[in-house]
Amino acid sequence: MRRSLIVACNAGSGVQVALLACLFPGNAMRSALASILARHTARLAGPMIWVYPVDPHDVSECQGWGATPQALTIDRGVHVRLSHQGVASHYGIRAAELRSPVAIVPFPKSKELLPLALLAASQAVGAGGDVLVVGNNRSGIRTVGPTLQQWLDEVEQLDNARHCVLFGGKARPLTADMEARGSATSTFEVSTTNGPLKVVCLPGVFSHGRLDDGTRMLLGCLKDISGRVLDLGCGAGVLAAALARQGCSGVAADTSALAVESTRLTLAANGLTSFEVAASDGFDEVRGPFDHIVSNPPFHEGFEQDTSAALRFMEQAPRMLKPGGTLTIVANRFLKYAEPLNQTFGSFRVLREDERFRVYQVVNTGVKRPSPSPSAGPGSLAAPSRSPGTQTASGAGATRGGVRAPSAKAGKGKGEVVGGHSRRR
Repeated sequence: MRRSLIVACNAGSGVQVALLACLFPGNAMRSALASILARHTARLAGPMIWVYPVDPHDVSECQGWGATPQALTIDRGVHVRLSHQGVASHYGIRAAELRSPVAIVPFPKSKELLPLALLAASQAVGAGGDVLVVGNNRSGIRTVGPTLQQWLDEVEQLDNARHCVLFGGKARPLTADMEARGSATSTFEVSTTNGPLKVVCLPGVFSHGRLDDGTRMLLGCLKDISGRVLDLGCGAGVLAAALARQGCSGVAADTSALAVESTRLTLAANGLTSFEVAASDGFDEVRGPFDHIVSNPPFHEGFEQDTSAALRFMEQAPRMLKPGGTLTIVANRFLKYAEPLNQTFGSFRVLREDERFRVYQVVNTGVKRPSPSPSAGPGSLAAPSRSPGTQTASGAGATRGGVRAPSAKAGKGKGEVVGGHSRRR
């Protein structure tokens, strides 16, 4: 018999109705990764450690097999969730004190991160310990065999089910060469108006080893910013370093331990000391207020598109900004950020755009906006209420929160504000 379960939940930006699952005998709510691991409970009933891209739901599932899981996660938010589940969770890149006979490594989205994860797993289990690598077929795990053989002995494919593959092997004794290969950084140079910057990047950091085009566009819109700045989702620290070079101070924050360490290395490589670096899931570990917030917010959770973190960040940004302070972000054009920004701030400007990216800027007016109406429908945002004749954006070149706002021109054409939206004509 097949049944459907419909659950309504308030997601903060309006009531969203979601079809959570179809229930079959055997519980189809279990994830594909947990399902394939559940076929090997005899091997996994006992102490184990999950390494890096950890899903709290999968860890919770294995607790039901009689396993005693620990976790080494590079995601601050995941670390907090696991701790609330009663899991012995450790946040960071390595944890020398961790010991377990079995390590589970979910295959990472950033394939260059796998050697570092295998290095951490091998350290945790010791020579001869079991290291299991599991992943979805679309992640590219089917071709991982040669890489595993560089790190593990007795590598074999243990299972193939639910569109996932499970590999196993024995950890080798760690050598200096393995340490060097697993934790190798990449460096590259970024040109700014205040001279070149050396960027240091660990594996697994967004746009590893190069400056992505979106951040490059955003960087070009920050030349006149001054004061105390928050670089949220700092990645390898490009924006924080560039802003420090032009005289700003502030905080560079990221939920990723890899990004936090990369930003520290980047700032140190350039002799910059005016920015603190914080491990923070969104604003959780950051103290405001700031004159400006800049960000290239993520829109993926693993392999799936997910803008929930970015939308939550936009909704909470006003409380972290001084009156008149600005939020400046870059996003792919296809992402629907105009309405959330308009809802929260009352207006926005497009500072620059091309066929792929758009840079938005909003000003914190200090006016509290109404929450979206539940009657607006699933996933929709109610239009913000305004008094008749309210001006939704100041003229081109107006001063905003200590920064001279550039004209809303984007390529050819003159910037025009229509109903709170900056458009081209």
